[in-house]
Amino acid sequence: SHLFLFKPDLVVVNLSSNDRIDNFRKNLLSLIEFNKSIKRKILFVLEANNTDANNSYLNSKHEIMSNLAKENKIPRVDLHGYLANTDIYDSGILWWDIVHLTSYGQKLAAEFITQGIIDNFRFIDKE
Repeated sequence: SHLFLFKPDLVVVNLSSNDRIDNFRKNLLSLIEFNKSIKRKILFVLEANNTDANNSYLNSKHEIMSNLAKENKIPRVDLHGYLANTDIYDSGILWWDIVHLTSYGQKLAAEFITQGIIDNFRFIDKE
């Protein structure tokens, strides 16, 4: 309900690790419908976890997000896959623990998501 007050041009949805799977699809659908009602663009981000973690729970939710993205023509970026890529994963210390990125990991994530926004959306400068 607070989203409408901010009047964003784009809503970036990065969910998975802390979200319960039993209502995950339903909650994402509600978010999609709300964004459609206020005519906002939306980007799904497949949340990243350290590859040392047991990611079967995360992968199940990524599958739900990916399917909803496809069904609703919502762009998505795979942050988990990007950070798990050997070249990226071995480039420095990315993780404090299995879910929290270091400042270096945050920098890489921000650059990757920003590129996903640039690749998928056009914004007109209103000034």
